[in-house]
Amino acid sequence: PMLPRLGGAGVHAWRQLSSLSRRRRSYLMLVVMTVFAGVPGAVSAEGDPEITAGIVLGILTFAGPLYVQCDFRSDYDCLAYLRSLPTRPAALAAGQILASVLVISAFQLVFGGWILFVVEAARLPLWGLVFATLPLVVALELCVENGAFLLYPYRLDYTRGPPGAVQIARMYALMLGKLVAVLLGLALAAAPGAILWMQWRAMSAAIAVSWVVLAAEVVLLVWFTGRLFVRVDPSTDLGD
Repeated sequence: PMLPRLGGAGVHAWRQLSSLSRRRRSYLMLVVMTVFAGVPGAVSAEGDPEITAGIVLGILTFAGPLYVQCDFRSDYDCLAYLRSLPTRPAALAAGQILASVLVISAFQLVFGGWILFVVEAARLPLWGLVFATLPLVVALELCVENGAFLLYPYRLDYTRGPPGAVQIARMYALMLGKLVAVLLGLALAAAPGAILWMQWRAMSAAIAVSWVVLAAEVVLLVWFTGRLFVRVDPSTDLGD
């Protein structure tokens, strides 16, 4: 069954998800990297399941967007076609980003969801909050990745050899930009919740307010990504 239409966002998300089989190599690389990076962390954590799950989820959260590209970055050859569609830019951007968020969230549940079955009952709400917040953090990262791509569209093709110095510099700049964006977004979201907690000591209300503010930031960034897509001129911005 297809995703709900959602003003066109669901259609574009489904289009991306229906082509997952063509990206198996990237997903395999993500799994291998997660395992190789997570095992030493698990050993150093001396078997603590929460630390192990935190390491795995952290890797998938920050490295996932580099390998999962079910969005504008995989649509270099389709940008001209996408510009001709009647879908609103915000809905189009939401659908593109939603597809990558769903795939990365699936990886997080598969490789980190086991913590929900072994953690103490008293800490289960905390981990539930973590899994409810991670998709927003991933979406924020993806907005940065897609925004940078739309500002300077380029073909992701390494079949002719490894990436050059410009591509490597771009990758590190994006990683730094994502880190700054995530930290800034979390700080802005935490601020009203912290104020609420300091004034009334209402922890549940503070968490709910911060979560809603973070979600509002993601909505705003998705809208801005759609505006960047509108600025793309296939006749001049695409190199081939």
